[in-house]
Amino acid sequence: MTAAREVGRDLLLGAGLTEQERFVAMTAAVDLGPGYPQLSLPTWLVDVLTDEATIRRTLAVDSLSPHRPDRMSWERELVAVVRGFLGIRDDAGIHGFVTFSGSAALDRAIRAALIEGGTLLTTNPSIDIATKMTVEDGAARVRYVASQPFVDELDLDEFRAAMREDIRAVLITSPQNPTGQVFSAATVDTVIDACLACRSVLIADQTFCLFPGAGGEPVPLLPNLAPPELDWICVWDTGKTFGLHEDKLGFIFCSASLSHRVMSRLNTLQFGVSRRLLAQFAVILADPRVWQYLADLNRTVHRNARELAAALVDTGLRPVPPTAGSLMLLQLDDRLVMTETELSRFLLTAHGIGVVDFGSFVHAAVPGAVRDHRYLRVALARDPVVIDVAAARLRAALADLQR
Repeated sequence: MTAAREVGRDLLLGAGLTEQERFVAMTAAVDLGPGYPQLSLPTWLVDVLTDEATIRRTLAVDSLSPHRPDRMSWERELVAVVRGFLGIRDDAGIHGFVTFSGSAALDRAIRAALIEGGTLLTTNPSIDIATKMTVEDGAARVRYVASQPFVDELDLDEFRAAMREDIRAVLITSPQNPTGQVFSAATVDTVIDACLACRSVLIADQTFCLFPGAGGEPVPLLPNLAPPELDWICVWDTGKTFGLHEDKLGFIFCSASLSHRVMSRLNTLQFGVSRRLLAQFAVILADPRVWQYLADLNRTVHRNARELAAALVDTGLRPVPPTAGSLMLLQLDDRLVMTETELSRFLLTAHGIGVVDFGSFVHAAVPGAVRDHRYLRVALARDPVVIDVAAARLRAALADLQR
């Protein structure tokens, strides 16, 4: 094995989600690791991004001329466009902000909620970056409650028991990364009631909300469920949805009660947001053709889920289709006598298939034995040709293991 392979093997075995995805991207023949779409851009989107008039207008901001828009007017316009695009109710008590990316938005949301320290309660499993953001400055702690796939949706009894006075904030992700779980409006209402009782801030990361399930049911959005008395923050991002992995922005919507906290955490970051992106995404998200793009993307996701499920029948990997979102879990059954890490390493090094270990999302003890939660996570927002190649390679790889 080469030195590079040894380094990559160590990354794959012991590191977090980002490092795994990076190594997969460098080495896989078919890359199902990163959760964001990897698809060709539609022609109209390329036209918007290269439109000279739009780019020239963005270079005119910050001028003293009263006939030219300033930076804040671009931000206000984009926030209004995103509010309408997501279907967030028109309420003067809901404030919106723009920042670099979804990760920056989530980081700022957590810091605004935990401005005085305390404990963040979140789900297990959950994306690893949220935990790292919470404990980064040493003034906050993290506690967990079980959610899918360990229990159905959310363990509400455990959640209620965990809600004590030291819980300063609750973080939910819907649709969940990695499970594709969607919290129902009834579950969110229960979480809201508990947050009100403990005077806790409720944070919702709803990055995948534009990927409804196969039935087309919309994802319940926290801004539309939150009562006026709740302190809440909701995070969404764009850019990666369209395959624009470098050109991306994050958005924070929050209750009026938290707007000053959020702004205090954004005040230096705001000036780094690209003027060009502010203008371009205002155009993209207001273009009616964006809905056809999203419809096509969702059809592709659902088609790819069906094809992978059909290809993996009787292979030892059991697909767990998402309720929503663009990610899917593959559960190892007893025919595969190995850990998820061993299988993901074998798939990558022997067959060029890049996937993510589910263990990256598990942050505390889980119900049952370790073998009860052996999963891989795969991304479905890929060109169907890529998924078909991956399906064939997966069948061949699993056949090799069972010989």
